[in-house]
Amino acid sequence: MNGNRNLVNFNSVPDLRKAAIGTYAHDGDRFPNMKFRVGKTKRSWTYRGRINGKFKSVVLGTFPDLTAAQAFKRIEKEKVHHGNEATTKVATVRDAWGKYRIDARANKRASEKHLDDLERKLDAYASTILDTSPTRVSTMNVRDCLNEIESVATRHHVKAALSSAFSMLDITTPIQRGKIKLAPVGDRATLWEEYCKRHPDQDPEDWSPIWNAIMAQRERNVLRGTAWIVMFFTGIRSEDVRELEWSQVNLQRGEIELIQTKSGIDRTISICDTVVRALTAIQQSDSKFVFPTTSTKTGETIHLDHLDRLKHPDNREPILRQHDTRKHFQEASNEAMLPENVMLFLRGDKSAKGGQKMLLKYTRRVGKTAPAMIEEVILERIKVTPAF
Repeated sequence: MNGNRNLVNFNSVPDLRKAAIGTYAHDGDRFPNMKFRVGKTKRSWTYRGRINGKFKSVVLGTFPDLTAAQAFKRIEKEKVHHGNEATTKVATVRDAWGKYRIDARANKRASEKHLDDLERKLDAYASTILDTSPTRVSTMNVRDCLNEIESVATRHHVKAALSSAFSMLDITTPIQRGKIKLAPVGDRATLWEEYCKRHPDQDPEDWSPIWNAIMAQRERNVLRGTAWIVMFFTGIRSEDVRELEWSQVNLQRGEIELIQTKSGIDRTISICDTVVRALTAIQQSDSKFVFPTTSTKTGETIHLDHLDRLKHPDNREPILRQHDTRKHFQEASNEAMLPENVMLFLRGDKSAKGGQKMLLKYTRRVGKTAPAMIEEVILERIKVTPAF
């Protein structure tokens, strides 16, 4: 420590840790205009000087999160930030996220529902980062934020959302490729797989208990039961099924039009005969929604907002959740020996390559429609031909 208490060696970690409350300059000429401020609870790097012709005072970061050299590099980031007209309008990461939302909606890269879900997670887990200037967010800030999130899947969602926000700015993102590595999202077992592990005598490929649970639900509530049938035989995401409107359904052609899915895509998919017959049975509804219900708050007619898990008809153990239907559909598609891109296309996934032409070519080549091939596997597993 220098005899003058207003000077300290910025390159000496022990000296920085011992520094008493106060503001210090570097004991040398390497870091001009940069200060080291020591408070009761926090030690920060600050800069006061001209940035692009304007005199400014900015906080560069905290110690020991940043070394003096790392903090000094941030001055260049500040110059880029304040020198770019679009970026100067973004005071916080939250502002950048708002601009990303506008851009994503305009270019149909994500649905409003998906963006709302990401924003809820950002508010819940990354609110401090959201309210911080983009130039003051470090890779360590983001890493610490993500590591505090218990769910691995949610970590990935928050990381992706923050990355999207920074993609709107002309500065180096703190979420640089390779700098923040997360554990992969585990391939969660379906409730049926878990049930079969608890009951070794149960054949995993015998889906009759699942079908009986769906039909039991249909007996209690025909609309909820039919929604499960559509999900089970199409693999479409639950929210896209629950929010279906009759204007999206063409029973004569055997098609459903998906509009603004989670991935932000629009797609028309073919459906099998079982789904056509199940939907025909409830077509007398006066509502524009395929699966209407009445809001308990307003009394208005809305679409179903959720579907509970289904339980085994005999022992009441859980055997089916909404997302499981996508995996069961994939399993049936694999058994039907369909190419993965066909299965992804039919489920409404963004990652699917090709389109209706690809599906028509495949149909002509094998002599059957892909939905019919998957339907055949499912019917064999549920051990019954449904009647509605």
